[in-house]
Amino acid sequence: FVATNPLTNEEVPVYICSYVLDDYGTGVVMGVPAHDERDQIVAQKLSLPVRQVIETTESEDGTVTSQLINSGSFDGLSPS
Repeated sequence: FVATNPLTNEEVPVYICSYVLDDYGTGVVMGVPAHDERDQIVAQKLSLPVRQVIETTESEDGTVTSQLINSGSFDGLSPS
């Protein structure tokens, strides 16, 4: 199965597995293996590509900032 990312028109694979925590969230599943430990474990087990989309940097004064990367026209925007 594949789905089409509506923002990039990229086809992405759809995987079916018993992975969802039924006592957490809304029932909608989104995999973010570059930014979630559980999703990263599944991606590694299935040899799935991992695309980082949030870049976090820390300045010399300790200020932490994040921005979107590898996100087309959204690059540079804040993820929050």
